[in-house]
Amino acid sequence: MFYLRENLQQDLSPQNTFDDILKLCGKTYRQVKNRHTFSIDRNNKTYFIKIHTGVGWKEIFKNLLRAKIPIIGAKNEWQAIELCKKLDINTMEIAGYGKKGINPAKQKSFLITDALQSMETLEDFTPHFLAQATRDDPLKQQIIKSMAVITRKLHRVNMTHHDLYICHFLIDHKKLQSNQVSLYLIDLHRAQYHSLLKRRYIIKDLAAIYFSSMDLPLAEEDLHLFMETYREKSISWILKNDLLFWKEVQQRAIKLYRKIHKKEPSL
Repeated sequence: MFYLRENLQQDLSPQNTFDDILKLCGKTYRQVKNRHTFSIDRNNKTYFIKIHTGVGWKEIFKNLLRAKIPIIGAKNEWQAIELCKKLDINTMEIAGYGKKGINPAKQKSFLITDALQSMETLEDFTPHFLAQATRDDPLKQQIIKSMAVITRKLHRVNMTHHDLYICHFLIDHKKLQSNQVSLYLIDLHRAQYHSLLKRRYIIKDLAAIYFSSMDLPLAEEDLHLFMETYREKSISWILKNDLLFWKEVQQRAIKLYRKIHKKEPSL
């Protein structure tokens, strides 16, 4: 399997074979044992490349023993991107992908996406923005609603992100200039489609958002707005019929906060 968009073939020419892609190098953003994420510039355009070089049987069996689906390459992410497009969720644009090899432990693969311009992660944007925002700021409400809608769309088709922290939501600064909020969902490497979506996976996604927002100056009504938008129910209905679920979300988020920050969150 091998695909390069036509303009990318021209930008990479003559380095446009599978092996050529694996030899590319640029500005590294993340590099672990079997995965390398970096960017390259060609003809005044920036591309992000994620190369997988095989996870090994040890990692595959470790996941299987934990009843987890092993992520063995880039295919998982490009399929998740395609599904997001069908769900009308803003995300990355695929410029190329490929995989080579039958042995899942040694399979090599890559994903190339266009760089998202004029974007900033919510992790970087929200502390400064919220420090100046009013309690009922319409842009703040749009951001909260947009995050809830994206999450709801994923879960309704039995898809989970598995790393749904606010750093994986990008906000478009160009749209903000006209007081509009446009969020993009990124880093879909671990996203999974489930034939039956288990409650614990839903809670994990929602707890990741809550955990990564705990240090932000948010009010109780902001949390309620997210819950109402996600459930499409009033907060009075949620507190009466769905409170146990949201308490589980909160408990998991607090547990994660303690693990990462070695202290209690300020709720």
